[in-house]
Order: sequence, then structure tokens, then C-alpha cells
Amino acid sequence: MIAVTRLDGETVFINERNIQWVESLPDTSVTFLGGARLIIREKIGELMTLIDHVDHPVHSPNVPLTRDSNESEATR
Repeated sequence: MIAVTRLDGETVFINERNIQWVESLPDTSVTFLGGARLIIREKIGELMTLIDHVDHPVHSPNVPLTRDSNESEATR
């Protein structure tokens, strides 16, 4: 989740995964998947930077997704 500022100065947290699109009308308008819209003080570039800095887990090729097939049943 990221913190953004409504036009009235109130800070709100939004789930960046639920954003459908962002427009500059000239204020920044965030439209969510469910159709709700939020007008925020941050410019589109600032919002994209906030979204880019959210820590999303990324699978590492060095870490197996499943248990090793050679692992004994006793250790499972």
C-alpha cells in the first residue's frame, strides 16, 4: 500500500494493485478496478515513483518453489 494525499490534505493509503488507470485532469485522478475515483495532490510522476518503491516479493531462481523431490517423507 502507498500513502497519497487527497486535495483536502488528508493522507490516505491505497492498494496500488487495484489501480485501473491514472489521469491528469489537471489534478491527478486515480481510478480503481471497482470504479471508485480518488483525486490526489501527487503528480503522475510522483505516484509512479511511489508505486515503483513498493517492495514486491520477487521469486529468486536460487530458491525452489517446491520441496526437493529427493527429500525424504520423514522431513516433510
